[in-house]
Amino acid sequence: MRTTHSFERIPLLNVSRTRDGPGDLPALKAEARQRLTVRGVLSSSPTTQALVDFVRVLSPLQIASPQTEASAKAENAVTFEARSEKIQTIATWIPASRQIMDDFAELASFLQSGLLYYTNLAEELQLLSGSGTGTDLDGLITQSDAFNTALLGSGWTRIDIIGDVIQQITVAKEIPPTFVILHPFDWWRMRLLKDSLGRYILGDPQTVVSPSLFGLSVVPTVSIASGTFLVGSGDPEACEIRDRQEAIVEISTEYSDYFVKNLVAVRCEKRLAFARRILLLFGVGFVFVPLVGLGCVLVYRDRTWFGLVVLWSHLFFLGGAIFLLTLSLFRWIWRWWLRLGKNYRRKKH
Repeated sequence: MRTTHSFERIPLLNVSRTRDGPGDLPALKAEARQRLTVRGVLSSSPTTQALVDFVRVLSPLQIASPQTEASAKAENAVTFEARSEKIQTIATWIPASRQIMDDFAELASFLQSGLLYYTNLAEELQLLSGSGTGTDLDGLITQSDAFNTALLGSGWTRIDIIGDVIQQITVAKEIPPTFVILHPFDWWRMRLLKDSLGRYILGDPQTVVSPSLFGLSVVPTVSIASGTFLVGSGDPEACEIRDRQEAIVEISTEYSDYFVKNLVAVRCEKRLAFARRILLLFGVGFVFVPLVGLGCVLVYRDRTWFGLVVLWSHLFFLGGAIFLLTLSLFRWIWRWWLRLGKNYRRKKH
């Protein structure tokens, strides 16, 4: 008997047994699932190693300069960093009855597709937000440089922010970006922007166009938090997924006492590493949201400390203005009251 504890256990599937007709089980319909799109904009290649070794530049070579003839030439230098990314395993499993698997053919197909989907969903979240510690991948957002908000001018929009991020990456002389990852909420706020004549800035709604901004592919996904964006490159020189094992689904009775209980364990797993070869490449930040109200207050959607400072500073100045107006009003009322009393005393005498 073999026992393993490397699986993540998820609840047993609850299958409705109501019948559509004599001898029929109901069609098994999957729940709503998001499209997984992040892997599609990144480069990938197979590997047979347990560690992915690569070297990246920390301090690049300096530019050459004119030299005096017959004299010693200026020496150059470069600093490298040896890096290794360990192959990580993403897996999950579920127990099931062998009888129900044999009698209900749709269940086996549902479990296979469902376990594959949720394994790939975990991979997508790791590629974006993995912490790089323990068994986590080193995700794109974790490694990316923050957007320099000083690049924003006046009267900017969400689209301007993406353009300024591209500018920031270009000025840093990095590999040109190829994609923008956004939450669907933020993408549709951009998509629905209109000009002064009521025309949609990003194209007529009846025209079928691939989502893009400034020539970069837009990847709307709920795997990234609303109010957050990521601009980067899928070039293999920038980063690359190294696949040690594609996602596979296996069925086994060799777990605990499953054989004598006529149960099976259905497992799905994949193994990969994510190698980031260039240090300064991706831009990540938060989409500003203008709030129209008393004054013009600009805050971060996710309410970070900087956004709260901006908000409270505006409220402070707004409160000061209200205080001065109130003080002026009381002063005017006091003068009017004194003048009214003076006139009353004159009439009385």
